[in-house]
Amino acid sequence: MHLHKTAGASVTGSLLELVERAFQGHLAELGCHVSYDLMTDPNQAGLFWWKQVAWLKAGNAEATTPDPERARVCKIGWSASNTWAYHPYAEAFALAGPGKRRPAYTHN
Repeated sequence: MHLHKTAGASVTGSLLELVERAFQGHLAELGCHVSYDLMTDPNQAGLFWWKQVAWLKAGNAEATTPDPERARVCKIGWSASNTWAYHPYAEAFALAGPGKRRPAYTHN
């Protein structure tokens, strides 16, 4: 999460960590368990993104449809949301284009 770079506002220090940990807790309540370090480390953004896509697709990032219950709680309407939801991860990565994708992550 990089809240400190959004919309001209600046969130830093203990407030930033409080917001990040609240978001981590919300994700856990939804069943998307990620560590705080994974969620906040910019060098792991690709893995964090992959885990979110895999969660949306009931654990399989290569699936071609999202889990309907999980899709109900996801932000949709952004230009590449259907690309990520309805294509296998590698295909979505190629289709999304450089401005609309996270760094590549290959799950082995």
